[in-house]
Amino acid sequence: LGLVSASLTADLLIAYAVTLMLGFAAIDPPGAPVPDPWFTILELLILCLAPVLVLLVAVVAAHAPAEARVFGLAALAFMAMSAALTSVVHFSILIRPVARVSRGSTMSSASAGPRWSTRSTFSPGTSSSHVP
Repeated sequence: LGLVSASLTADLLIAYAVTLMLGFAAIDPPGAPVPDPWFTILELLILCLAPVLVLLVAVVAAHAPAEARVFGLAALAFMAMSAALTSVVHFSILIRPVARVSRGSTMSSASAGPRWSTRSTFSPGTSSSHVP
């Protein structure tokens, strides 16, 4: 089981690296994000990799010496939490609605995101409350 999970991890990582290189090659204007279908394939590979990594750490923890068993179990717990968080994030990225904005159209203010003030109101030597 350890050899299978380790080789599956290596295979998925190689597939990820190859897909990432193809995605970078497909970027049309410099600085643009990785286009579909490459981005979607990368997300799916991450979702496949997360449980395989948990399995790999579980096998390593199961074969740990008795005096290090607690560390193996802690590593397994952290890997499981990491895989769960990673899976939730990347799954939500996959199912989010993608806003397609055509040239010349404008986005509504609700979908444009938050507007951050770029002007600082702080000056050195002042405070928000004046105490004599």
